Amino acid sequence: MNYSRLYENKRRGTFDFPIELYKVDSSSPRYQMPLHWHLEYELILVKEGGFRLSLDGGSFPMGPGDCAWVGDGVIHGGTPRDCVYQCVVFDLGTLLESGEPAFSESREKTLRLKNVLTYMRDRYDSAVTLSELAAVAGMNPKYFCRAFSQMTGRTPIDYLNYYRMEQAGEQLAFTARPVTEIALNCGFSDISYFSRIFSRYKGVSPSAYRRRQAGSA
Repeated sequence: MNYSRLYENKRRGTFDFPIELYKVDSSSPRYQMPLHWHLEYELILVKEGGFRLSLDGGSFPMGPGDCAWVGDGVIHGGTPRDCVYQCVVFDLGTLLESGEPAFSESREKTLRLKNVLTYMRDRYDSAVTLSELAAVAGMNPKYFCRAFSQMTGRTPIDYLNYYRMEQAGEQLAFTARPVTEIALNCGFSDISYFSRIFSRYKGVSPSAYRRRQAGSA
């Protein structure tokens, strides 16, 4: 399942029935839920295992049977653990003002950090520096690192690498591109360094991850 479809401005379902159901388990290439936001509402239901939900800077553990409501414009993501979960994303047709978060410290800070997440998504295949990201947020690097970590639970570079590994996992699962090409596509010029980072985030090497995904197809 291509979980990157959960970014904002993606049509769900049909015009008459704007609802999309996503079923996710450990065999899904996009098993992790990267931080994202959209203008629809979302319900997240944990069927099995554990799921740690990140919601506008807060962190909330979820277990089997737990359900979370995500409002429109709220930055959210999650880390599953031996988990099966479902997400229903839908458009009520009477949305609140675009980008208004539910629980953030300030709307301006949240919007600035949303800009950084969008910047990472659009440029994860290129070299990106901390100073560059801080400039996008309009903050000095030290304050930016603190604000970003408070919002996401990760440092900016940690989150950038996390997002890159999610994209790499998707390419390994759905394409026959060589690992070297995928590394370049995800912003890494050193294949050995890419393999080390991938193994750190996914627990296996890129080649082993591809074999595992092929076996579960």
